Amino acid sequence: MLRDYLLGPRARRGWLAVFVALCVVTLVVALLPAPRAPGGTGWDKLDHLLAFAALGVVGVLALRATLRGALLVLTLLVVLGAAIEGLQSLVPSRQADPADFIADLLGALGGTMLAWLLARKAEPRDSPPASGRSD
Repeated sequence: MLRDYLLGPRARRGWLAVFVALCVVTLVVALLPAPRAPGGTGWDKLDHLLAFAALGVVGVLALRATLRGALLVLTLLVVLGAAIEGLQSLVPSRQADPADFIADLLGALGGTMLAWLLARKAEPRDSPPASGRSD
């Protein structure tokens, strides 16, 4: 039952909407001039790691929680992280930072792996074969 709420077709549509919204919010916040960017943890690299970990988890829930889906989400998040760093070099008071991209990558990898592993655990197992044979 919980599996249906988290991984069912209706749930995936909701997760997809949340994933797209979080991607847009992440992009907007990352491109705001530095003094205007809203709070965070106080450590920029941890902010990147946590944001992309959350995107990884929600992204895997939005797609089928398969290895292929997790790899697709990871690829999308790597592209998003690279795009953000490239675009930040065009924003006054912002600068591209390879360490930010590494934090994005680590967060995306951790989030997608966590969601994929948890989704695999939630999959129903086939019942074991009967011990007695009726030949």
